[in-house]
Amino acid sequence: MDWMTVSIVVFGVGLLLLPRLRWIGVSEARERVKRGAVLLDVRSPAEVASASVVGAVAIPLGQLSREVPGCAWNKDQEILVFCASGARSAAAVRELKRMGYERAVNLGAFGRARAVAAD
Repeated sequence: MDWMTVSIVVFGVGLLLLPRLRWIGVSEARERVKRGAVLLDVRSPAEVASASVVGAVAIPLGQLSREVPGCAWNKDQEILVFCASGARSAAAVRELKRMGYERAVNLGAFGRARAVAAD
């Protein structure tokens, strides 16, 4: 391979991994949940019906702006968001921050949320 092909491959892999570098760690997330952080599942109702995380609040991504204001959360509430892979949770964090929930954090994928809740 020439240097241009190698550069493109490295750049592509970096783009795939970059969002994961911003995910909060499982042990840190577990501590935050113990201190009162909310676990928010933004997967579809069908996904939640097939497997869920104990203690998580389920609100599909497309319903956040309609459903979150009805929750008893204040704008300072820490919210740890997850989905199946981490992509929808990243979009949800952006939406929550737009709504004023500045302490929203991307937890990432479903398996990570399950690990946080397991204790």
